[in-house]
Amino acid sequence: MIAKALKDAAVRAGLFPNIVFTLNPFKIFEFDEVLKGLKLAGSEVVLDIGSGNGLQTMLLAKKCGRIVGIDLNGDYVASSSRRADYMSRVLKNPSNIEFRRTTVEDAGFPPDSFDAVVSICVLEHIADYAGTLRECRRVLKKGGRLVISADSLGGIKDAKLLEKHRKDHFVEQYFTKDGLRKVLEDAGFSDVSVYPIFRSGYSKNLFAGGIRDGFRYGMLSLLPLYIRISLAERMFRGDGDGIFLIAVCRK
Repeated sequence: MIAKALKDAAVRAGLFPNIVFTLNPFKIFEFDEVLKGLKLAGSEVVLDIGSGNGLQTMLLAKKCGRIVGIDLNGDYVASSSRRADYMSRVLKNPSNIEFRRTTVEDAGFPPDSFDAVVSICVLEHIADYAGTLRECRRVLKKGGRLVISADSLGGIKDAKLLEKHRKDHFVEQYFTKDGLRKVLEDAGFSDVSVYPIFRSGYSKNLFAGGIRDGFRYGMLSLLPLYIRISLAERMFRGDGDGIFLIAVCRK
């Protein structure tokens, strides 16, 4: 009973959901960059492709009118739906979140359904990423915005480390800045902007250690690491490749 009361209080206070529950400092920084690209005004209908455990979808739901999260993992979809329903009951507000087990190609969304489509480090796991991007464009409204992040792993030169990351995280392909720009333009998007993140030596070394150790960070170390990454990215980033890419474009 005490645990439930504390959990309810955390939801009412806005302490949950919170991006720190990713327990990964890189994901906090990445989410901030994606959010900047989306430029949500509060009324948009958004599609989140590869919603995973639903945390980032629920955070985006606070900033838009309605959001649909899709994922192929049925366990993720079920648990995300339960959390969204729970939050709706606690806050006594109708939920603006829907989770579905599907791909964007199989979802059956009508054309021009969404004001924005977001995908956070999912594209690199999709073999037919070109087909997925074409479908994203189809379901976007005219002028709608697509914002994605994707793995590049620029700056990781150790071939064995790259192969470990590929196997551990089921990566189909890594993207370059120019390569990602081309596939987006080939899919019919315009105003394409692609830029790297995690370019500093500190970020690259920390990420390489994460590949070796499984990205296991404790709650107490999470925020200090995030602050160090943020400072390094502002003050010591180079002009070269980054670990991830952020892409923003329009239909």
